[in-house]
Amino acid sequence: MAESKTNRSIEEVLKFADKKNPLPIYYLFGKDNFEINSKSQKLQEIFADLLISDFDKEVFNFDKNSTLSNALFSAYAFPFGSEKKVVILNNFEFIDEKDEFLAYIDSPQQSTILIITHFNSNLGKSKIYDSLRKKGYLFESPELKSAEYPKWIFNYFKQNGFLLTDDNTNLILELVGENKDLIASHLPKFQDFMNGRTNITKEDIVTLIAKTKKYSAFDVIDAIANGDRKKSLVIGNNLVQNTTDFILLLGALNSFFTQTAFALEFIKQKKSDNEIMSVGGISYMQLKKIKMAKQFHNDKILRNVFSALMEADVKFKTGSMETKSLFYILISEIFNFN
Repeated sequence: MAESKTNRSIEEVLKFADKKNPLPIYYLFGKDNFEINSKSQKLQEIFADLLISDFDKEVFNFDKNSTLSNALFSAYAFPFGSEKKVVILNNFEFIDEKDEFLAYIDSPQQSTILIITHFNSNLGKSKIYDSLRKKGYLFESPELKSAEYPKWIFNYFKQNGFLLTDDNTNLILELVGENKDLIASHLPKFQDFMNGRTNITKEDIVTLIAKTKKYSAFDVIDAIANGDRKKSLVIGNNLVQNTTDFILLLGALNSFFTQTAFALEFIKQKKSDNEIMSVGGISYMQLKKIKMAKQFHNDKILRNVFSALMEADVKFKTGSMETKSLFYILISEIFNFN
């Protein structure tokens, strides 16, 4: 195999999943957890046919206290009864002594197929990544941009036997938000409900998603964009039940207002919607919300909003206030600025 100087895209990984000539290592990393998990599972399904014994598949789930010794021992060990064995190393980002893996990368066990997941785009400075990259074992899954979500949704449903119009694709995005796991979680509903039909209608989406959906960060953003302070608080109080919800909400708000600031500059320059979406990686539905949120089309107000978001983040990390109180103060400040 020719040496590579760049990471391969995770979309290419299945091209290299040849049962007769598999790669010895598939290192899947990046920000898109859904794609990493999905491709890891697909690789395992493909290579399952090579395994005669259940003992020839081992899974290691790393955490901050894990070491590589047992996993490397397993990788070097010969299969029990199969020609190949499959070893899965999950959450490799938790391993501190990554350079211990270098010798294995340079001379991998040819009877082992190693599938590694690393849920982070920051690989650090370990020497292993230059070696993985040169050998073509490194597959990157970048975070999907907002403007790319409609195409992903359309293709995801198409791959699973369903067809969507552009309007219905955008409706799913509006209802569910930019979360691949949540979008994928609705697929079984359509598989059970459609009864052989392949064209998903608006009525199907309303029945299966709109009527059953729970609140998300995107509902809070919708209420803020509409200038509805009361609704923002009601939805937020139902949403922010734990620290994870609050972190996700802060991230979504930061993303929305960052995109608002970006789009506002282009709107001032009278750029077309297509230019704004293309350059800024902003989806049609997101741009629609940004345009609706005219109360934030002001540089001073946006600066104040970013200050409020930063202050909420600091208070959250220092644990000086519980999450619901933080959220209430944040929404109050956001609406007091306009």
